[in-house]
Amino acid sequence: MSRLKRTNTLIGARLYHDDPEESRALDVLQHWQERTGWTKTQIITRALLALDELPDKDQLADKLLVSIQEVREVLAQLRRNPTPSSADDPGEGEIGSALLASLKARASAGKRLTNEESHNGQQ
Repeated sequence: MSRLKRTNTLIGARLYHDDPEESRALDVLQHWQERTGWTKTQIITRALLALDELPDKDQLADKLLVSIQEVREVLAQLRRNPTPSSADDPGEGEIGSALLASLKARASAGKRLTNEESHNGQQ
């Protein structure tokens, strides 16, 4: 029977209770140990892997800037032509039906979430 040889790297850190961030980190670590029964190694491993999956701030900022520019363009169009060309189908005007459909879908999703929250709170 062969045994797999495991290699490891020792990582040490000293966290101080008098440092606000480090004290909070110790509290979080203790909370997760009590909540899950995981070891410090398991918690730190999972936390580092989750950190690695976070989107890059620059990418998020770029996406936000593009979205802001799109909103500005729509607002400019609305200022130039505040009344849609057709009262029956406002999506056929300069704004565009795809944008209106997207906005309506997002608004509906928000309403459903709000309704579900209010129903859950009443039970």
